[in-house]
Amino acid sequence: MRSGAFGYVLKPVDLDHLEKEINTALNHVREEKEKRKKLEAEQKQIIAQKQRLEKLNKTLNWDLYQALKFPFRIIKGFYPEFGCHSHNVAWLSKEIARYINTPLVWQSSIGSYYHDVGKLSFPEDMWDSFSDEWPDEKKQLYKQFPLLGQELLLSHPELSHLGNIVRHQCENFDGSGFPDGISGEDIPVESRIIAVSNAFDEILKMGNRRNIHQDICEGSKAFDILQKDAGKKYDPKVIQALSAIIEKYKFTPTRENRISLNDLTIGMVLSRDLITNSGKLALPRNVSLTSTLINKVHLLKKVDPIINDCFVHFNLND
Repeated sequence: MRSGAFGYVLKPVDLDHLEKEINTALNHVREEKEKRKKLEAEQKQIIAQKQRLEKLNKTLNWDLYQALKFPFRIIKGFYPEFGCHSHNVAWLSKEIARYINTPLVWQSSIGSYYHDVGKLSFPEDMWDSFSDEWPDEKKQLYKQFPLLGQELLLSHPELSHLGNIVRHQCENFDGSGFPDGISGEDIPVESRIIAVSNAFDEILKMGNRRNIHQDICEGSKAFDILQKDAGKKYDPKVIQALSAIIEKYKFTPTRENRISLNDLTIGMVLSRDLITNSGKLALPRNVSLTSTLINKVHLLKKVDPIINDCFVHFNLND
């Protein structure tokens, strides 16, 4: 019986009893097969349902991701540099998070978009001056921006988990940062990533390089500056990832052309923002040009001219 026998036959053999035992055994086999088929069908249904839920969850996460990014499209219209910087930091943070193989890619990217929201409460004169010109009270106010950002994020149910990331973006790897003076692995990995991405884009900004997708290949000098602070300000692992990403994009051929505003045609896609003389965003990068948008550019020449060069993707499929 322990070896899998279903029943037994007494001696001397009774043919009627034997037939009954055989039929009972066959019925048992059929029942077991039916149970197995039913179980397999249920398992397939469970797997299919799980796959549907995973697909739905991925779709919902993507939709949520896009929705959480949307406010920065609005902000960019009024504060082009703020929006541009947020986008650049988010892009680079996502690249770094993928490289170091953290499962927190989504949090790193969205956290980067919101990393500077605490600064939106600063008085306007702080936006138009350099930090070394600030009096002590403004320098102290500046150190509050991670906490102000965290407080704002905690008020939104879909963003509250990002508050801790924003809070610790100014911590240094050696513990000399603010607001809490934590160090090393105690700093959330997303915060460590944002710290490097933010500093890298700030250095590129000094050279008027404002499209990180295109300009990262020229980031060797910026990297050299950050590398000096690896293990002090920045996580060496994140710095190493940045180095690898720069090297990767060095061998990526340029995908943009500089053209005159007069040569813009329908269907072209901008690779860089168009900014007016007053600092307003005329058209954002990656917008596909229509006759209406081209007319807008030409009309602006008379009232608020575009001051930067125009760059377009020459082949979006590359």
